[in-house]
Amino acid sequence: MIDLSISGCAVVFQYTEEINTFFEKKVNTNFNMNIFAPGTDQCFVKVKLLRKTNINLSHQEYIKLGVIFICDETYVSDDIKNNEFKVNKDIEIPNGLTLPTFCEHPFFFREYLFFELKKISTHSLHFLTSARNQSLFPGLKIKVKIWLPIVGVLYFEGSIKKIDLQENNRILFSLEIKDTKDMGLLCNWILFSRSDISAHELKLSGFYIKDLKPALLNIDYMTTEEEWIEILKLRLLAQNNSGKFLDIQDYRLMEDFLDKYSRQLVVKQGRRIVAAARVVFNNGNPDFIEHSKSYGATLPSWVLKTKFVEVSRVVTHPEFQNIGLLFIISEFIVKVCIDSEHDYILSSCDNSLLKIYTKFGFKKISEFGDKENGYWNLIIASASGFVKGQNLNPVRWSFLFKNIALYQYKRQWLTFTLKEKVRFSLYKIIDPLSQWIIKYKKRKKRKKRK
Repeated sequence: MIDLSISGCAVVFQYTEEINTFFEKKVNTNFNMNIFAPGTDQCFVKVKLLRKTNINLSHQEYIKLGVIFICDETYVSDDIKNNEFKVNKDIEIPNGLTLPTFCEHPFFFREYLFFELKKISTHSLHFLTSARNQSLFPGLKIKVKIWLPIVGVLYFEGSIKKIDLQENNRILFSLEIKDTKDMGLLCNWILFSRSDISAHELKLSGFYIKDLKPALLNIDYMTTEEEWIEILKLRLLAQNNSGKFLDIQDYRLMEDFLDKYSRQLVVKQGRRIVAAARVVFNNGNPDFIEHSKSYGATLPSWVLKTKFVEVSRVVTHPEFQNIGLLFIISEFIVKVCIDSEHDYILSSCDNSLLKIYTKFGFKKISEFGDKENGYWNLIIASASGFVKGQNLNPVRWSFLFKNIALYQYKRQWLTFTLKEKVRFSLYKIIDPLSQWIIKYKKRKKRKKRK
């Protein structure tokens, strides 16, 4: 190769009659060309032969070929093609949130190419760089490093699929990636940085969004009247989506007397409330027990002798459902319960969710309801039991309650029996293995989507 640009290259061969005849027949046709760049794998490039000439260099005859690169379509997995997702919808990176991106130079030792990440799609990243980087071409395999605040360096390896020359002497190119294990972290950062994009929108675009990092969402108590109005509107939206109160538009009707005796929890993306729940404190007064007063549930006598809180009105905006918010809320509720010196958490669920709740330490104690409105299960769990790992295997404990457990253990607010201390210490020792199992299961889910 004696010349290279983003659109094509010039290649010379030592002249033989056989090679000369071969390429004369290839003019204006497409074929594959292999390029070996130092430090990279073999690159297979699709090219079109524009011209063939014979040249003389140092008294030696050569064949010179002028070819242009042909860009393929970006790779899209079959599961995205065959479902309701909008294939390859590009998500813009705001101009003020540029992420430092670079890679090793494919041809020169200890030199680097620097890029600016502009857009992401399901299986490709789009970068802007200087037109001086003429060594980029379609089919070139590179490994880019993107520095993400708080998280660290993300690695994306793939091949360049499309290159366009932009204004102001800039190059825009797309990098096809098939291993998208770090794409979830990048999506979480986008959700944190752009309040105008929801997790639901990213899911519809084909991105794998699951188990948002708690650091990217803020969960706290409701503090202002504006937040209370948002909670009521979210409750009404949840009722409408379940087919109830369709003729009601006044969100104030979603308020009841128990809200005065509750702490309202809110989950925010930026300033936007995306989920809410309330924790009802009855303080031993039967008139303030929601499940018996409002729904006619019968509580066992042993429950009435304990200090417990009730969790109800758990609502999530449709755009943020099925991304793990329930687990983030559950962790915070356990903290609220322990900090307020209550022993148990009382709640309810239908039969479709009972199996999930029992997996994470809840027990069914009774049933309430009727044929017209359906039957519900009354469930209860020990708040300190979550921290101590009771009725939880080490993987679920590590996934859900490790952080709150270590927090409460350091504060020494809980007393541990010898058996509980042994189990707690054992769970901490095997936590690295539990974390590996959690990551393995996530990778397995991603592979199923491909």
